[in-house]
Amino acid sequence: MITDIKNKYRYGSVITKLLLINVLVFVIQSIILLIFTLSGRQEIFTGFLNHFYFPAKLSEFIIKPWSIITFQFLHDPLGIFHILFNMLYLYFFGRIILDFLNSRYIFPLYLTGGIIGGLLFMVTYNLSPAFQNNAVLFGASASVLAIVVAAATLAPDYTVFLILIGAVKLKYIAFIAILIDIVSISARSNEGGHLSHLGGALAGFLFIKSYQRGYNWFNWYFKLEDRIKNYRSRKPKVVYVNTAPKKTKSIVSDDRQKKLDAILDKISKSGYESLNAAEKEFLFTVSKEK
Repeated sequence: MITDIKNKYRYGSVITKLLLINVLVFVIQSIILLIFTLSGRQEIFTGFLNHFYFPAKLSEFIIKPWSIITFQFLHDPLGIFHILFNMLYLYFFGRIILDFLNSRYIFPLYLTGGIIGGLLFMVTYNLSPAFQNNAVLFGASASVLAIVVAAATLAPDYTVFLILIGAVKLKYIAFIAILIDIVSISARSNEGGHLSHLGGALAGFLFIKSYQRGYNWFNWYFKLEDRIKNYRSRKPKVVYVNTAPKKTKSIVSDDRQKKLDAILDKISKSGYESLNAAEKEFLFTVSKEK
């Protein structure tokens, strides 16, 4: 199974890679949580995870800036449905957008959706009196919504077939997803998460509109990626130096010829540096004979 996963990651699309990363992180979370739960110290691990969740408080974010990225790959280890629906959305809409967009855009769009979603979450929680800014954000939802809305903006009339519903265009699926987020915020149901969804959706929409007008958000990312690839592909140049002396045309006696042959055999087996001082001197003398 490990070999299959490695091959899927190595040869799969960027969507496959994102799926595997999210699922693998979730599996590791779950196993470690189980160990701490059985030892009666579950709160230690949940406290550790808090260092990688994105905080609403700016003061907390300043001391853990990496959380703007790490929260996008972490899901609730106490529930399966959070990651399940995120990965289903990512799989189906990711495959669709790959039909219309270069695969290089997917990963930076995923990260950008999460970043904008996280920032909208932070700003709203600090400015709105309806929320307390001690909340944290985790999950790939904002990142996934960026891909969902990007696909719907790029190909709004693309039709998919849903079980029990039938043919539905992408633009209606995206609209319903956004509407659910809006209603959920008013209902105070996971309002922080749904706020981040709206930020991710906005990122996906604005990216496609900019892309259609000839603006590329991620040129800097592509240049950085190319530099890293070029650096890794560089191989050190190896210079081979032949330290063996050139063969001479001089005529030498049988004994000297035997000694010379023995030295040359030694060089071929162990290299020139294996010779002692006397043997090197003998070679030098023979090479100077005419």
